[in-house]
Amino acid sequence: MLGELSNGHIDKLSDQYIKRINKKVDKLHGPVKTLAWRTGMTALMVLDEVQDVPFEKLASSLYFISLDLDTRELTRKYESLLELAGAAPDKFVDSLHKELNAMSIFIKENHLLPELFEMISLCDRLRFTYHKDNPQVMHIMNAYQNIVLQTLEYLRPSKFDFNVVVCGCSTTGEILTAPEYCPHIDSISYELQKMVQDGRKFTSYPAFIAEFQKISAKCGYPEIKTMEQLEDTLGRDRLLTNQRSGLCTYVNEFTYDMVPKPDTAFNGNFEFLSYIYITGIDVSQIEQMLTKRAKTLPSNGILFKFEYQDTLQPVGIDADNRISEIFMKEIYHDDHIVMLYNISVSNQILAGYFDTSGQFLSSLLLGTNSFKEESVLYRTYRLLLLYLYAAATSRETEQMLNEFSNLAYLARSEGDENRMTISVSEYAKGGKPKNHYQSKGDGSRTGDERYEAVPRPIQGYIRRLPAGQSASQEAKDRALELGFDLAANETYVQPFIRNVLRLKENTCVER
Repeated sequence: MLGELSNGHIDKLSDQYIKRINKKVDKLHGPVKTLAWRTGMTALMVLDEVQDVPFEKLASSLYFISLDLDTRELTRKYESLLELAGAAPDKFVDSLHKELNAMSIFIKENHLLPELFEMISLCDRLRFTYHKDNPQVMHIMNAYQNIVLQTLEYLRPSKFDFNVVVCGCSTTGEILTAPEYCPHIDSISYELQKMVQDGRKFTSYPAFIAEFQKISAKCGYPEIKTMEQLEDTLGRDRLLTNQRSGLCTYVNEFTYDMVPKPDTAFNGNFEFLSYIYITGIDVSQIEQMLTKRAKTLPSNGILFKFEYQDTLQPVGIDADNRISEIFMKEIYHDDHIVMLYNISVSNQILAGYFDTSGQFLSSLLLGTNSFKEESVLYRTYRLLLLYLYAAATSRETEQMLNEFSNLAYLARSEGDENRMTISVSEYAKGGKPKNHYQSKGDGSRTGDERYEAVPRPIQGYIRRLPAGQSASQEAKDRALELGFDLAANETYVQPFIRNVLRLKENTCVER
């Protein structure tokens, strides 16, 4: 996993540990060396986060974090690693590669991948909600998440296939992977680091750039010719990793299409939001609407297409700064409904989720230093998504979408008469849920001795009743708990159990 060390501590940590890490990994070869070096860099990021946190504060914070997690044995293993980082950093750096390798085996043997994803999701929420104003707890959460995310490097079906990254878990227990953005981009950083450690000197900046370009070409990226291009590529890689890790809890073979692809990696430019103005809508009213939804989204999601029209003269906001589509899909998870979304902007994807239970909206905006949750851009982002979700799950979908064109516009400044009106059309994707992650072969598992029948929960839905029938009180109560407002002729069909075929223990399917 790629990350950044803060400028305040990088020199100190570099002097103390990088030579130590390089000396150790230089004894290794091939992909083992790559994985060990990446984990060594993760160890430095963890130390950077916790080195100024008193050990007592570290231990007590980890205790309260673990209270929110069900898998006590797994969380305790991660707690021990962070406590080791605080108490014995040398030992932590030396042992992290071995410890994460053992952790991955433990997770696979005990089928704990969903629990690991829950830990990633919890870290995401805690970092950006409850403790965003508590710097020390934020540092601890960052450290915790760094270690948990690095574990995914050891969980690939083929551990050293760096061309893919773990992104979810199927309903049959298989590890799902997605193509990596730039699989070996960090090898450039490794070569540059080694060059510095070896004391290499350059007589001029052009001489350094010439050597840098040789290194980039050697590592398989001849198109990267400047440090600025390297930083841009690393930035896109980090943002793609952050989005995928945020979604992993909710990704199975039926929601795999929500995972952003490498060719849609977001560049971190949120300027397009600064041109969007939505007037006359109270976000609290929309949030209230979403606690009384009238229907579920179509089984394969709903697509909103955006169209723009200048009202007076060309506004000068090009297509690169406009949203073209928003795609939404729902999943039943842990006794509540979660909406997953993709926002398309100039062939780039912004992905995240909205938890209907706590109304937490995941967004890359929450992970930037320049924006806080209460920022104008985040409010616009949240209002846009929640309004469309409320429209799609209300009984007045068409009316709400028509009203949207009177409420939302693009302009250089708020109130500018020279604006672009925004109209939105919705396209439902119904039918049988589509498997977006097909295995090799014909996909048949019946009669395959590698699989066993196991019960799996199926998401509930709202069903219209025949004339004269009404929902049971139990169905009404359950619908209310999940945030649905049933009509008199509707009922809520409870999530039910269906037997599906799952890989037997200690069985792998090659991809």
